[in-house]
Amino acid sequence: MTHESLESCQFMTEIGTYLRYQDVFGTPSRLEQFETLMRSLDLGLMLRLFSPVNTICARRGLPNRDQAQLALIRELFDEATASKTLAYGTKTGRGITVFHRKQCLFILREAMRLCPDLPGMQPADIRESLALVSLIANDHVSTTASQGTSPLDQIAALMLSSFP
Repeated sequence: MTHESLESCQFMTEIGTYLRYQDVFGTPSRLEQFETLMRSLDLGLMLRLFSPVNTICARRGLPNRDQAQLALIRELFDEATASKTLAYGTKTGRGITVFHRKQCLFILREAMRLCPDLPGMQPADIRESLALVSLIANDHVSTTASQGTSPLDQIAALMLSSFP
């Protein structure tokens, strides 16, 4: 392997830890807590908010990744939860990574399954809920939701389980 190929390989795999609800609040979350919270949020709003977050997270090797995380935390989280999250990440040296692609895909999948249509709900109305959904999702991102039985449901489940 040449020196050039070694340099290009360094961006292929990145191992990181993500801040979870239990890290920030000190107690583990329950999947039922996540599902109840999701049922109180508008489907369209969740899709509009987390689709671009997924796009941002899909760009690997961003030189200013921490700046992107910081901007997302400040934009989507309520002030109290943003402060707790940033304090924990800084104090422990783990960083402030909350958002990642597998988490976004998990949230989008669960939104399709759980969120009702609640037209009129605005992003400002759900900032605290977005913070909790994001952090709780990191506790349960590997949880398998009940899958449909159609061939398309099974293909979708396989595709979603393969994304990093």
